[in-house]
Amino acid sequence: MEPRRTTLLTTSLLLAAAVTRAQAPPTPAPPSPVRVDGIQAGLGTAVVAGPGSRLALVPGTPADAPRLLDEQVVGVDTWTSGWPAGRHQASIHLPGPTGEPELAPPLAFIFDPAPPVVQHEVGNADLLEGYGLDQDVERERPPKHTDPERHKRVPVLWSPDGRRWLPVLPRNARPDEHGVLADWLIAADRPQVFLWALRDGAFSSAAPIARRKLEVVRIWAADELSAVRDMRLRVLPATGGGHDLEIVAVDLVGNTTRLSWPLGRF
Repeated sequence: MEPRRTTLLTTSLLLAAAVTRAQAPPTPAPPSPVRVDGIQAGLGTAVVAGPGSRLALVPGTPADAPRLLDEQVVGVDTWTSGWPAGRHQASIHLPGPTGEPELAPPLAFIFDPAPPVVQHEVGNADLLEGYGLDQDVERERPPKHTDPERHKRVPVLWSPDGRRWLPVLPRNARPDEHGVLADWLIAADRPQVFLWALRDGAFSSAAPIARRKLEVVRIWAADELSAVRDMRLRVLPATGGGHDLEIVAVDLVGNTTRLSWPLGRF
């Protein structure tokens, strides 16, 4: 074989080997001997631990191994539960090949003991365009009811996006097996809802929102440490008559926030 062709062949083989190495999947990190027991959820590469969760060692791990929380050696009780809210890293020391203690692969986790925060703001139709949900649509008045005969007495409309509108409580609504007259699920990727009052007194004076006709209310939920799993808009019979509008927001580990506002009589 000619020297030039031999050189080209060798170079090609080296390049092929380099490409193969570059495409080889990374070696997975060894599993941590630490686990979370109890309420938990995944969030990226971290585990979200909910109220009542505890750290434990996987079977076969020495029970007397020194425990570390956020790179500090701590007692078993401090390590196991009752952590401050937020991000943490838990591990243990295990004997290495030379007998010296080595840090085992850590477990990253987030402790989320708090429920989502639900907030609201009151305005007019500008709220719909201001949040990019009703762009290029001129709307100063609520949309016409889809069924005038059925919805003519509806005092409030709701929408998840500013385009599709439904009555909060359709006329002649019947309670389900839980006594709920309406139960709407809001998409978790955008946990917010708009309310549009169709008349004065759509909500009673005990509610902080939409007391005047044509007021628009934006309600949204957020969770600082994990995420909002779902948000619901519900209507229930109120004690003593009338109806209550209830907002329910639940995060990934089940922490729940409820707001209840009385609707006007209709």
